[in-house]
Amino acid sequence: MSDDFSLDELWCKCGCGACNIHPESLFQLQRFRSFLGRPITINSACRCIKHNRSVGGSLWSTHRSTASIQCTAYDAKVKDMSCLEIMEILEKHDKKEFWKGRGLYPHENFIHIDSGHSKMTRWIRDATGKYEYVDKF
Repeated sequence: MSDDFSLDELWCKCGCGACNIHPESLFQLQRFRSFLGRPITINSACRCIKHNRSVGGSLWSTHRSTASIQCTAYDAKVKDMSCLEIMEILEKHDKKEFWKGRGLYPHENFIHIDSGHSKMTRWIRDATGKYEYVDKF
């Protein structure tokens, strides 16, 4: 799929094989990986409608991947880095704000990034599952 990301990392975790990735989002993910200079582990990218529902994803989740819907979202982590450290680097790197959806999940130590939001949206999810929307990290 790209220099550092394989199909195995990106397709739906339920095993259905859904993997319709928006090409520019994958290009930008690879660009960030190259800038970071460290491996990025993808927890979740493409999700079929059924799997998205089973993991509690929203009806309009940017993870959705069907024949007509391209996934524009990635849940990711980097070994030996906190999710806040990763996000702070992304915030400095992504000057053109390609990634308009940016979420921190500190209790699971991963970030969510997506290019499906129409305006910059940042959030933090706490251990209880409550979301707090913030202006910056």
